[in-house]
Amino acid sequence: MTPLFSAPSSPLDISHLRSLKLEGIWSVSDINGMLNLCSNTLKELDFFPSLRVPSQRPFVVQTLDFGILLNLNCLIIHTGIHSFRSTSPRENRNLFRIASALRTLPFNTFHPMQLRLTLKVLFHYLKSFQIGVSSLPDWSDFTSVLDDNRMYFANVKIEFQCPKFDRQLGLLDTFRPHLVDIMDKNEVLTKFREEGVLSYEYF
Repeated sequence: MTPLFSAPSSPLDISHLRSLKLEGIWSVSDINGMLNLCSNTLKELDFFPSLRVPSQRPFVVQTLDFGILLNLNCLIIHTGIHSFRSTSPRENRNLFRIASALRTLPFNTFHPMQLRLTLKVLFHYLKSFQIGVSSLPDWSDFTSVLDDNRMYFANVKIEFQCPKFDRQLGLLDTFRPHLVDIMDKNEVLTKFREEGVLSYEYF
């Protein structure tokens, strides 16, 4: 996909792009290539990390590279949580992959309070969410990035998207008031919320 934009004969010039939203399935190399083309001007990035897995062997884990996004001030990441049991073969590792990408941000060149981060989480099964979401082991990967680079975040917002079935049953209205209490079971997330860095929304 990247050659479509980078070829000298391409009619599409994204070198001055200020806002980019990526949906669908992309390879890591395609995303990194596109970011490289607009890195000097890009300020807003909104993407779904539904990454296409390369078929070649041996398999090498690739990481999104945000290291060239010096002017980024708004980052929106969409993800999903499908399992809350650490022993499950379907354990979701999206938070770990997101944290790995966040660690590549050029924090050493950022101004204090430069970045606004929103994590939009789609989950399934409200009861499972109540029991397990705050205990997901990968929250530690995510919160360690916040902790190590606290001064560069203007704010961090985590938005949980309610399953359609639960919305239709009216469960959202009874559950929303307890969201903070559930997430406060995680001590690190509690600290960030109390410091005014982190907030939650549920819809």
